[in-house]
Amino acid sequence: LIPVACSALGRVAVSSSAGGRAVLPCSYTPTHGQDVAVRWYAYPDQGEAVLLIESEPRSAHIPAQWSGRVKLSDEVSSGNASLLISELRLEDTGDYTCDVWIHGICVTHRNVKLTAEDCSALDHVAVSGSAGGRAVLPCSYTPTPGQDVAVTWYVYPDQGGPVQLIESKPPSAPIPAQWSGRVKLSDEVSSGNASLLISELRLEDTRDYTCTVRINRTCVTYRNVKLTVQGKYMWQSAPPCVFCVTCLAPKRDLTTSGTTMTTPAILSAVAVSAVIGIIGAAVFVILKYKRRAANANGNNPNAGDHNASSDLLTYAVIDHTRQPGGAPVRSGVSAVDNTEYATVRIH
Repeated sequence: LIPVACSALGRVAVSSSAGGRAVLPCSYTPTHGQDVAVRWYAYPDQGEAVLLIESEPRSAHIPAQWSGRVKLSDEVSSGNASLLISELRLEDTGDYTCDVWIHGICVTHRNVKLTAEDCSALDHVAVSGSAGGRAVLPCSYTPTPGQDVAVTWYVYPDQGGPVQLIESKPPSAPIPAQWSGRVKLSDEVSSGNASLLISELRLEDTRDYTCTVRINRTCVTYRNVKLTVQGKYMWQSAPPCVFCVTCLAPKRDLTTSGTTMTTPAILSAVAVSAVIGIIGAAVFVILKYKRRAANANGNNPNAGDHNASSDLLTYAVIDHTRQPGGAPVRSGVSAVDNTEYATVRIH
């Protein structure tokens, strides 16, 4: 029965697969500062109405059949009085009624017919991918020649019930803007492959998805898939490359759509690292030779030297043609050939 003064909304029919979720729609026009109470009733086995849940005051005793599985919209104060039923069971099939009361007066009434379809549930699976890459959400069924197959994928936003994402049979509803141009059904739907491909993954694609397969309008299978999208790129590098003649480039894996760096990029990195390694080896040999020569000359009591330093290095000019006091060692000796101009020590 419709309460007195209630405005009846049109009767609607909702269907979903057993094990999935369903949203029973109900709405009203909100007014600022109003005292709103939403009540949902169920009619089990064509019997009397049973209070299922209410917003004000919160129901303390939800009937056992629906306990822990029903939830009112989080946007009741904004005019959304819908009911979410999760983990659907075949026995949830039946009639439901929504009543909206404002300041103790019923303003909206709606009847909803819910049908929980008997589907064979596939195992729940979790799929992960990287932002910018691609992910395949698996779903399959056993095909039969001549059958009328319809595959529908649903997505579950942060609030509310399932939203149809894509379906195989025309006419299909528009794909939601967030996924427009990025979702595609398998090309082998008629052969039993009902998987969904999502390309150009975004972080906000992380959520729950459901695949439903109907044959001759009867649900035969469904699958729940949890998709998690990770950060854009993951760089994994080996320990820093040290100076060596055969220095290899650090290994870098670009985990976008499961692919690695291309061969030309790897060869370029190896070539650059090899050049750097050769230069480093040459510097190392030169410094080692100079240091050894400096140590040898430092023990020569006849060698004159002129030292200088800066904040960055110390160098010495060692003249082998003169004694420590400055007198020539002997005549006829070339100062050019016997002067070590510099040894370098890096601070």
